[in-house]
Amino acid sequence: MSRGKPKIKLNETAIEKYNTYRNIIEKYNKAIENGFYFEAIFIGYALIDDRLKSFIYHLNLIDVYRGRKSNNLQLDNELKIILKYDKDSINIRNISTKIFIIKKILAHLKNNEKRYSYEDMFKQLDNLNINEVLKKLKEIQNWSEYRNELVHALMNKDNETLNKIVIEKAKLVESYFRYIDKQVTILKKA
Repeated sequence: MSRGKPKIKLNETAIEKYNTYRNIIEKYNKAIENGFYFEAIFIGYALIDDRLKSFIYHLNLIDVYRGRKSNNLQLDNELKIILKYDKDSINIRNISTKIFIIKKILAHLKNNEKRYSYEDMFKQLDNLNINEVLKKLKEIQNWSEYRNELVHALMNKDNETLNKIVIEKAKLVESYFRYIDKQVTILKKA
């Protein structure tokens, strides 16, 4: 499949995005209520992925919607060190990569906070509990790995075990989505 123009119309306004969220969360809740746990996991992945993208966006470090690095040369050089990349663009199409980027940046800032001459750029992080965020990202990464295993090897799994675990994993989505959304709100307010 080519990476050309999207086949599904994108949201163009904040109201459209809000209505999409409302609709998708309603579908997630209905899926949970009616026992459609695979659907809930599918929807949950999209919700979590979007919130992680928003988290990165509100750090003002990477243009996640275009996959480009920052326009700030000093910051861009710092990102090259933190993320160990030397390209003009960053592929952030999946949850694992978004988590990797966020964890690397937060850990780096936590360990080197005094050495920045441009610390105002990271002022919004003052209101985040970085240790808590890193712990939650690890949980989300584990959830995502389970989801990937489910998607890519569903037919090879023991049905009884699968049915027990899929309910638990589907119900975790809302707490993860809400947690990341809360962190995005904190970043927006800074």
